[in-house]
Amino acid sequence: MVKREVFLRGRSLWAAATMVALASCSHSPTAPTVTPLVPVSLASVTPASPIRGETAQLLRIAGLGFRPGLALTIMDPGGQSITIPTGDIQNLLPTSFDAPVFLRQAGRYSIVIRQQDGEMSGAFGLDVRNDPLTTPQIETVSPSQTLVDTVNQPVALIGVNFDESLIVHIVGPDNVLMVKDNVDFTLDGRELIQFTMIFDKIGTYTFSLWKGSVQVSNSSDVRVH
Repeated sequence: MVKREVFLRGRSLWAAATMVALASCSHSPTAPTVTPLVPVSLASVTPASPIRGETAQLLRIAGLGFRPGLALTIMDPGGQSITIPTGDIQNLLPTSFDAPVFLRQAGRYSIVIRQQDGEMSGAFGLDVRNDPLTTPQIETVSPSQTLVDTVNQPVALIGVNFDESLIVHIVGPDNVLMVKDNVDFTLDGRELIQFTMIFDKIGTYTFSLWKGSVQVSNSSDVRVH
């Protein structure tokens, strides 16, 4: 009787072990965990309000989801698109990188990151300002008001940081651009530009100072009655 109980108990243990083994064999292997990619986004640009200049400035771009192979696309205030290629991106980390960028115009720039697989970030706005210590500034146009006529009248632009490299742009009431350079005007120190012109249309004439194709001063108006 004792032998039969031992025999039955042994069969039960063997059956339980077999069931466990079969159950373990029926499970499929665990699939490897895949970490999802973080969507690319911009959070900040340093410096936050850079000064325009003629040489490249190193900007620190911060955000999320930055990956090797990305490029930077920048739209300047004039609507021109500039791409900073992958080869020029420096110190790339998942949350930041540095990029050399030309900021030749003052105004609002739009920055977008494009990943190598085509993913794009949202646009980030960057305001670029003029250097108040070197930027030409028109404080007054004289006369500020005048009567319509067909003869030349003297005009004076009074301000700061004037020089002979400047070009005077004048947009009349008909939106026609007139240009005067250092052949057409007299420069008195760094605060006075003088020339003559005809105000032959009623409306507003807008004056600004340019260097080449870039506006470098504020605008100031003369009203013609």
